[in-house]
Amino acid sequence: MKRTRSGLYVHQNDIVRPVGYRRDGSPIWPISGGNPDFPVVVGTPTESSTTTDGTAHTIARPAGVAGQLSLVLFAHDSGTDLNVTAFSEETYTQFFRVDRLAGGWGTIGYYRWEDATEDTSFTITTDDSEKSCTIVYSISGAANPATQPPEATTMTAGSGSASPDPPSITPTGGTKDYLFIAGVNQDGEEANDDTWTSAVPANYGPARQTTSGTGGATGTNTSLVTAERALTAASEDPGTFTVAQALTYNAFTIAIHPAPPAISYPPGLLVTAPRRAA
Repeated sequence: MKRTRSGLYVHQNDIVRPVGYRRDGSPIWPISGGNPDFPVVVGTPTESSTTTDGTAHTIARPAGVAGQLSLVLFAHDSGTDLNVTAFSEETYTQFFRVDRLAGGWGTIGYYRWEDATEDTSFTITTDDSEKSCTIVYSISGAANPATQPPEATTMTAGSGSASPDPPSITPTGGTKDYLFIAGVNQDGEEANDDTWTSAVPANYGPARQTTSGTGGATGTNTSLVTAERALTAASEDPGTFTVAQALTYNAFTIAIHPAPPAISYPPGLLVTAPRRAA
């Protein structure tokens, strides 16, 4: 009986063969199962708003499913002088933050690898009393963040625009089947009626939009819109959103890495570990 370089013995139709190859050297099956599926948004991401100034922000989230990735995109009307001091339940890891000055506004991105213990709501506590709006995704088919966390690039616009443009991103690891999420956070007054964004970047969608309320001056509200796209690429540069008002904004682009391909073998192929000599 022969032993392969990887230390595995292979039996198929009583003939010993190297893993994945015939005797003539031609492949009979890939050892890895080809390209993985794209990460997929599960259900509808939740949207939450804190419409009066406060330090306790109640956030709705999809029910947790073991092995899925949560993304929490928390937009606040404060800027660099606001810090998140606690999550009421579970542990979330920050992977980006973008702010527009002290007393301005900003967005903080968190992730969590779900284990099915997550409640459908939790509270974010901040050290500054402000309004906020939040979108929470649950995503299947994503890489475990312990191995490869999501990545993000951010930008802050110096002037107002009704066509805010998220930044480009070149994720680690080259060409993959990514899920890209583009987002814009404005400092301004918009009714929370899902009508203030009229178009998302080409090939992205749908628009997922929320605001901190229905009234108030520009400096006392914030709004957030995101849209996503599945794309096999080494980099991505989303186009522009179209929004109702030409307000100053922050923007971000997130890359969700796919789960690695599973190891697979053809039916009838038995792989066993080598035995140590007696």
